[in-house]
Amino acid sequence: MAEGPSGRYESRMRIAIVDHYFHQKTLSSEFFVREVLAGCAIERFWDESWAGGSTATLIQEVLEGEFDLILVWQAEETARRLGEALAARGRGNMVFVPMWDGCRTLGAQFWQALKPARILSFSRTLHERVSRFGLLSHHVQYFPDPAGVTDVSAIADAAAFLWCRVPQIGWPEMRAAFGTWRPDRVHLHLAPDPPAKPESLRLPSAADREAFHITTSEWFPDGTAFRATLHGSNIFFAPRLVEGIGMATLEAMAAGMCVVAHDAPTMNEYIVSGVNGILADMTAPTGLDFAAHRRIGARARDVVSQGHAAWRKGLADTRDFVLDPGAGATRALWTSLRLRDAGTALPERTPDLAIPRVTVATVVRDDPEGLAATIGNVARQDYGNLEYIVLDGGSQPPTVDVIRRHEHLLARWVSEPDLGPFDAMNKAAVMATGDYIIFMNAGDWFAGPDAISRALHAAPADADFVIGHHIYRKGDTEEELHRAADFDRTWAQLREGAIDGDWLQGVPGHQATFVRTALLRAHRYDCRFRICADHEFLYRMRRAGARIHHSLQTIAVYAAGGYSERNRLRLADEWSELASRYGNDQAVMYFHDLRSHVLRDPDRNRPDLPGPTTMTAAALAAECMTLREETAALRAEITRMRRSASWIVTYPLRWIMRRAGPARALWVRLPLPGRHRPPHS
Repeated sequence: MAEGPSGRYESRMRIAIVDHYFHQKTLSSEFFVREVLAGCAIERFWDESWAGGSTATLIQEVLEGEFDLILVWQAEETARRLGEALAARGRGNMVFVPMWDGCRTLGAQFWQALKPARILSFSRTLHERVSRFGLLSHHVQYFPDPAGVTDVSAIADAAAFLWCRVPQIGWPEMRAAFGTWRPDRVHLHLAPDPPAKPESLRLPSAADREAFHITTSEWFPDGTAFRATLHGSNIFFAPRLVEGIGMATLEAMAAGMCVVAHDAPTMNEYIVSGVNGILADMTAPTGLDFAAHRRIGARARDVVSQGHAAWRKGLADTRDFVLDPGAGATRALWTSLRLRDAGTALPERTPDLAIPRVTVATVVRDDPEGLAATIGNVARQDYGNLEYIVLDGGSQPPTVDVIRRHEHLLARWVSEPDLGPFDAMNKAAVMATGDYIIFMNAGDWFAGPDAISRALHAAPADADFVIGHHIYRKGDTEEELHRAADFDRTWAQLREGAIDGDWLQGVPGHQATFVRTALLRAHRYDCRFRICADHEFLYRMRRAGARIHHSLQTIAVYAAGGYSERNRLRLADEWSELASRYGNDQAVMYFHDLRSHVLRDPDRNRPDLPGPTTMTAAALAAECMTLREETAALRAEITRMRRSASWIVTYPLRWIMRRAGPARALWVRLPLPGRHRPPHS
């Protein structure tokens, strides 16, 4: 017997697998059968409904088999009808493994028919969508094992490869992506997916064949011959606009190839453009930058190596979700909450002074429950050179009691008034002994016990910042993965004013940013920014030449409802100020538009973000001039008001009411005789 998280299941289960017939040839689902369903009795059913096969007959055969589990891989219509049949019977154990390419257009009606099923999602985008429809979904990412795969990242020639699978991506798109750059050679593998025919492929002219040194191939008798041809190249063009998992692309990354892919799931869930691949609009590509293709390919191979280790580590959870019919009993086990509480016991950390020392700092005020959860999560980190400090802003006793109960897990803590969160974070940088410092707010948590270890894996010794992705969590089940973009690209877009909602979401959060402590201690957060001081610091340091390394890891989970969400007008104003310092007029106008969106719909927690500004240069200049004039008029009115008699008379009272807290915070810092009190240890 093998035990699952909420029940028990037989290790020798009888499982019916319903799969797309074409996978007999591509073997795309074999890794799943081999690794997840190991030890189970498997019977395969091939869905040929696309070619006129009978879905009703197939479903009848499956239902008559009396299987312990019915697993449907990608066959969407068959999955829907099986779900309806099982619901009508009032029993049945079913898992559906959808793929983004087949399910991206399906709406609520389709998914409601699958309510009895558990959904295993290889696409994060699909997982979030299915979860919003109320189904139980578990997200996993698959990476092949790069061990034993030829590393082509250092091939001397620039050699490009395209598997011509669909008519939408062919030689014309590939040639347009090259722009004025020329590879040394190109190989086209002419093997279209059914029902496409070879004659539908758009092939190079004789002149292009000669100019680009193009060779071609067709279907190989086995995968070995295909890989031998593939590994003669070091640039790989993803063959389709959308993917389910994208096995061919992942195998190319495992070989150290620089992948060029359409900017859509699932490829943009594996690739950060400019870091471990290149994303582009492959429906209308323009000249891409291939100058760093060898570095990008090498990073891709490293990411696949890390990803494969994570896949293997999470295999037990994946088996539990698939094989345990009671897996849905505790829904929280399959959301980001499991990342907070992973492991019931605190780890036995092996000290390792050879790795960078990391300080985790939590600033808090009056949040005992959130603080307790965060302390427990930080204590479970397996990183071997870690210290944890807490800075409390003068909370009421319940929060301080939590700190005292967990004092044995902390290196230092203080409880005293401060001038706000970023003032406390500046204080933390002074107290910290780590090479890097990261701020984890009370109520936020690291994405798993190995989050710090994953993030700092192979980080360059001279990196000033190490950034990564974070999960935005709202309520008990709704969550979004916010992917941090390549920061050099983010910086360039801000300078050019080429920003939109996707750009804004690509800026890393401070819960997913490790900062070199000496840098923060020397330059400090600008506390005039109540919300965006962390981002302002990041841009200020980038302008000064700081090096920012992308870890390509999901580092943290943070909860909705913070100060920035409650003060969205101030957030827009602070971003406008950032844009005026580090961007251009077009960037300023974008945040002016964002502020207008908030004013029009103040009750929405997260208004739709406006698109990029599309005004002409003359109109943009005129609008910015008007905005500056309105700002000047507003400042003049504020000056007039402050000179009025009523303002002057009431000023002392207002000063006392507004400054009492900050004044006390400053007072307790004065080094008066007998006052010195070292931080708690």
